[in-house]
Amino acid sequence: MRNLKRALSLLLSSTLVLGMLVMGGSAAGYQDVDDSNKNQEAIEVLQAVGIMTGDQNGNFNPDGSITRNEMAVIMAHLLNLDYDYYRGTNPFTDVPEWAAPYVAACAAEGVVAGIGNGQFGGDQKVTAAQASLMIMKALGYFENAEDFGSDWQVATIRQASYINLFDQINASAESALTRGQVAQLVLNGLQAKTVYFTGDKGIQIGDVTVGYRAEYTPKTGTDKKYNTLVSGKTDISEQGQYYIQLGEELYDGQLRKAPDADEFDRPAFTWSYKAQKIGTYVDWSLLVKEYTTGVTGEDLYNTLTSSAIKAYDFAYYVDGKTSDVIKASNMIRTNDTKYTTTGNGALTQVFVDNEEEEITITTINTYLAQATADYNEKKENLSLDVKQNDGYVFNTTTVSLADIPGIEKYKEEDFVVVNVAENSNGKYDIVTVADPEVMSDTTLSKYSVNSYVVADGTQYDYAKKGTVYNADPLKAYDKTALTNYTYNVYLDKYGYIIGTEIYSGEANYLFLTGYDLNGSNLAVTTADAGAIFLDGTFSEIKIDVTATQDNLDKDTQNADYPDLKDGKNVTPSDKGTGSSEYNMWFTYNTTEKNGETIYTLAPVAANRWASQAATSSDTKINSANVRVIDNSKVAYGNDDSVYITVDTGAVDLNTAMGITKVTGTYTGVQNVDLKVFKADDNALTNDPAIMAVYDEDLYIIGAIVVGEDANATDNYAYVLEGAENEYVDSNDNYYWDFTAVVDGEIKTLTVKTKYQSVISAIQAQCGADKNGLMKLTYDVDGYVIAASVMNDGNATDKVYGASDWGTVIDAGNETLYSLRWNSGYKANFTVAGRTLYGATSDVGLTLETGAPVIVVQEEVSNTGITRLTYTAYTTISQALDSLNDKTAFEGWVSAVLNDKGTAEYIVINSADAIGFDSDDGSTPNNGKVTGVSIADTGVVTLSLSSSVAAGSNFEVTLYQLRDNGYVAVGNFTVAADGTKAPTADLSGSMASGQTYKVVCGAYSDTVVMK
Repeated sequence: MRNLKRALSLLLSSTLVLGMLVMGGSAAGYQDVDDSNKNQEAIEVLQAVGIMTGDQNGNFNPDGSITRNEMAVIMAHLLNLDYDYYRGTNPFTDVPEWAAPYVAACAAEGVVAGIGNGQFGGDQKVTAAQASLMIMKALGYFENAEDFGSDWQVATIRQASYINLFDQINASAESALTRGQVAQLVLNGLQAKTVYFTGDKGIQIGDVTVGYRAEYTPKTGTDKKYNTLVSGKTDISEQGQYYIQLGEELYDGQLRKAPDADEFDRPAFTWSYKAQKIGTYVDWSLLVKEYTTGVTGEDLYNTLTSSAIKAYDFAYYVDGKTSDVIKASNMIRTNDTKYTTTGNGALTQVFVDNEEEEITITTINTYLAQATADYNEKKENLSLDVKQNDGYVFNTTTVSLADIPGIEKYKEEDFVVVNVAENSNGKYDIVTVADPEVMSDTTLSKYSVNSYVVADGTQYDYAKKGTVYNADPLKAYDKTALTNYTYNVYLDKYGYIIGTEIYSGEANYLFLTGYDLNGSNLAVTTADAGAIFLDGTFSEIKIDVTATQDNLDKDTQNADYPDLKDGKNVTPSDKGTGSSEYNMWFTYNTTEKNGETIYTLAPVAANRWASQAATSSDTKINSANVRVIDNSKVAYGNDDSVYITVDTGAVDLNTAMGITKVTGTYTGVQNVDLKVFKADDNALTNDPAIMAVYDEDLYIIGAIVVGEDANATDNYAYVLEGAENEYVDSNDNYYWDFTAVVDGEIKTLTVKTKYQSVISAIQAQCGADKNGLMKLTYDVDGYVIAASVMNDGNATDKVYGASDWGTVIDAGNETLYSLRWNSGYKANFTVAGRTLYGATSDVGLTLETGAPVIVVQEEVSNTGITRLTYTAYTTISQALDSLNDKTAFEGWVSAVLNDKGTAEYIVINSADAIGFDSDDGSTPNNGKVTGVSIADTGVVTLSLSSSVAAGSNFEVTLYQLRDNGYVAVGNFTVAADGTKAPTADLSGSMASGQTYKVVCGAYSDTVVMK
């Protein structure tokens, strides 16, 4: 064994080019090998010294097989055999070229042998007996054929077991070893003592050896390098003599193993090579018991025995931090209470070192974590959010590829399971990252809050730390968890639930504004309530009082979610009648009862809602301000957050205040720019400004905002005619067209809203002797979304009204003019230049140059026909001349003022109707109308009883058919032309394809315009 002996004094230097066994320089770990693999230590040590490494994809393939050819390559490199010396000398006929020199070198040194007939059997998988024999040959065993006796396999396995070569290997003699097992076998061999033959070889008589005695004695040496692989006490009788272990000889003392503790303070060894740390690995030989369920003092007493508990030193650690939850005094037979630090999914391990008389118990928790961003290829790290409520403070939650192999596959929002350990500074580090087992899109048939779920007939229990990240529906019993949702269920490596999240389905949320119990106690079974839904609908619903009260009773947020009978923000005398300001978020489910939908409400958990109060000035919600802050609670807007703006004020005929209407619904914080009203403009008790419900990730689901769209614009207008039609879009937005004076022009505007209240408010101000002066709010598309009347005493928009009459207009402050002259004080209008005066003591209202005056009044015919007219005039005098009586005027004078106090336009709305003659044709007279017709070209023709000379005129009214019936287009004149059939062309006021009706007295005709 010339070369083998020389190899034991050399360092490893050659390079293996085999793709499956590519050589490497240092242990960086493998994607497919973690601490759950009991061969991890061996795999990573052999990687560091370059004996066995992984593939180009970063995997070791620990469960893969090893052939006899590949085992020969490993042994040649392990022993640093001069395989080039043996090229062309291979004694076997079946060895491929790439393996031939390695097999030949091992055969020459007696490390391997053939299978007969000149064959090596290199493609066969190496067995436990074959591989262990190769290692023992390297150690010095089986120098002589007589050592094998009658069965080489029996002799090999017996000796290998005796020297612990099969530690951490579960295999029979003929079992094919995996790559992981081969690595473990080689590492065990490196730690084994080398030997030399000290027996008696006997004498050879023919083919028989007589007197052979097998004996092998461990080699010893005095060099300190023989004390580098610590495995028990190796300093023989403290005489400076050390057993020579194979690894100490092969690596000249540069491969070292020292006693240590791992991150979790488990007994361990730290390996290093050439002064570079390889890793720290648990000393599994000391492990006597492990649990992944709750542990009692009785359990530990039975495992350790009373004598060891009393005599040995003891230490207990939880995630690497010293704990006194488990101690010698409570590890007793009568303690059947589970320790609070143990439980499902918490790995509790018991180590006993009988030589050092030490007991170490550790508990390692598993936590769910989520990637906060894609793996950073440039920095080679991954940022994680650890879902834990233990109050652990981390040095960092960013892990590096150098420390934890395999993290490069993770993307933003991926879930992983992690173990964490306390560092020397008292903070924690993430030390392992792995994939959870995922049951995706899972329908549950049963669940118990924070206890278990049942899927496909199998019960899955929660891990001790599994309730930290749990889907909200599974945190209570509200009849929706099983029917409305499917889930992703994440399991730890022990099969316990480490977290759940909603896969599909949505929670049913509503915002309860108020309710009426319709009685003085809770004997009523249902109550009318106001509710705002996430689509912005503000509806009156019926709630199940008994079931809702049951849910309130189960809740502990009594101040925020008081009993229905007590109400919220009510006076003592009003208790039992309801509440106009409950203003809290609920989840709900519905049932049908007697043809009605009945709602059962359940409070939202305390850590799922927030209410931010208004301040002394207006604030904003937009992409630069996405947070809602409620003391220690903070929620954030995202692309799915729904914001619902509302108005507040009186909600009944008395003084009760509350939310009066929804003014807008907006989705996505990036798409909104909302103004949150200041406290002075908030009519609610305690001025809540933003009331939000949010999910477990602190993202806002929905928020009620007392405010308005900051992009909405306000403008003053004078409304003339109410809804002319009604239509609806696919999003249930309703539209109504109406007529108003805007910036001095008569225009058609459109209301867009889900509710009729806006158009109803406008219609109430239309007509003769009405204050049509209103402030209209427009959305970004130009639709009217809100309207309010402007009158004397308005708090926000200063109006010059009756209380100001006789005083000079406060230019720049008073922006509107709205004054009604009544029967007790009629106006006697006069004009001086461009100023209108209503009385001698009037300070006057001046009109801008070129601005119009619009006169609104009713016309009543002698036959009883009534119609509203509005006409724009270019001078004040013309407008006054059109009135029935400008010297005794009753009605409204309104105007929008510029910053100089001058009217941008004036509207005079008269209470006095003017008359006009109308002939219904019932009394035939010469020259009277006997009929009317209109052609599809727009030409109107009158039929007269006799010809009428030019100079006389007849009046007709043109109407257009719209959604709400015929609407007047205007009055037109037909001039007499000396015939019995005068005509007039009205086509300029008509549109193609529209239906029109022309009326003259009692006669009419209809036509569809070309």
